Amino acid sequence: MDWLRLLKLMELEVSPPVMAEQLGMAEATVAKALVTVRASIIAGSLDAPACIEAGWATPWEDAPNPPVFGIVEHGGMAFVDLLPELAVESLMHFKSSFRLRTRTIGGMVYTDRYRHYTALAACAPELTKGYFSHTDRGLALDKSSAFWRFARPRLVARQGISEKGFPLLMKELEFRFNHRQDDIFSLLAQRLCMFVPNRDAAGA
Repeated sequence: MDWLRLLKLMELEVSPPVMAEQLGMAEATVAKALVTVRASIIAGSLDAPACIEAGWATPWEDAPNPPVFGIVEHGGMAFVDLLPELAVESLMHFKSSFRLRTRTIGGMVYTDRYRHYTALAACAPELTKGYFSHTDRGLALDKSSAFWRFARPRLVARQGISEKGFPLLMKELEFRFNHRQDDIFSLLAQRLCMFVPNRDAAGA
């Protein structure tokens, strides 16, 4: 794997199929490499201990329970915090019992304000099954969030978000937004060099 070229293509937000073509590699191989880079982003985040404990910094292992994130902005920074005390069932309960407003994008469900968070976000099949409708308008995230103006078109461009890829994607968007004025290539290289996965778990 030519990691430097991969990181440059990732910096430029090239799609995985185009990455595979330019690197001359199978899409599955490129996808695994991208997972490793995104896991290194998680490992360097402020809520890394919680993410590591929940298993989201080692995504090559069995997928843990679907996470719920809280999105908050302060001082031009965005924080997509893992909320281990909440489960996707909590969002369903808040909506049915407390009329918490929700919307969807690419399989992801996000909510209106919850406590000090601008929104909660999760991705799991049970959120979009049954009688739940996620078409509410005027959510705080849609109206006034700089992070959402940055993240939303990138989410739309993916044309679907998988349950397993959701936490990796959200932490990558947090990282990109908070370093939108910085040299992303160098930062990605630093994160990757600092990240040493469990070789047995990675199958190396």
